[in-house]
Amino acid sequence: MAHPASYVKELYIMLLKAKSEKIDFATISRRMGIGQDEIKACLGRLGDVRIVNNTVVLDDVTWASLAEHAVREGVPLYEIARSISWQRFEALTEEALIRHGFETIRDFRFKSEGRRWQIDVVGLRGADLVCFDCKQWKAGGKSSALLKSAMEQMRRVEALSHLKTNPKGLRTDWNVVKIYPALITLLDTDRHISAGCFIVPVLRLNHFLDEFYDLRGLIKPFKTSGHESERQLNIG
Repeated sequence: MAHPASYVKELYIMLLKAKSEKIDFATISRRMGIGQDEIKACLGRLGDVRIVNNTVVLDDVTWASLAEHAVREGVPLYEIARSISWQRFEALTEEALIRHGFETIRDFRFKSEGRRWQIDVVGLRGADLVCFDCKQWKAGGKSSALLKSAMEQMRRVEALSHLKTNPKGLRTDWNVVKIYPALITLLDTDRHISAGCFIVPVLRLNHFLDEFYDLRGLIKPFKTSGHESERQLNIG
């Protein structure tokens, strides 16, 4: 049987790397050599892990909780990065926004300036619209790649601010909406703002959103026009 000090990390890594959407305690017990009661006790302490009939349901909320606690237990970030798919990456971003009171759209598409644009995840709360591009760099991202991606996201957000017709999917009563560009990265980088764009490691996203009212003053947002009703983001 695995020593208690080591099986917790091993359990988190095994679940984070699981390919199926559900995994039962019996399977976990057989693979790891620990009792089902120990598994239940360990996962029960996490709070946000969904357990149904001695089965772990690996939905986005559960995955996010496992990733957060894995980091606290000392699991290297690169281990977590290796286990995540782009769908899970975007879902984690959207889930964090929802928890912080944002209305969200994933894979947000619109037409502006004679071409089509796509933003991975957008979140609207009050008069603030945050636009995230999710980057799956496995080693944090080189400075040149970071700058290039930040500038590309700035162009997307600027195009969004120039819309002359209502995009679909979001609602706000504010005449002027401030739009903030951001990149979400799997691993940390040595910069948290580049070319006027926020750089946010995914495992620090909750902290970023907790402090957003203070942090938003660090960059200059794009703004929608408030004097023409057809250019407001009163989407519905």
